[in-house]
Amino acid sequence: MVVVELNWENWNDEVLRSPILTLVYFWHERCPWYRRFTPIFERLAAEYNERVKFAK
Repeated sequence: MVVVELNWENWNDEVLRSPILTLVYFWHERCPWYRRFTPIFERLAAEYNERVKFAK
């Protein structure tokens, strides 16, 4: 599973109705932590592939 891209249409299905834990990453390009945290978030998404859903 890769990082799921969220939008208004898939929010309920991907987050609220997900049968597994979903971690949602709220970000903005101007945020200084965005560039630092994004690679970590993507690495964790690959490591915990089937156990946790990662979305942003």
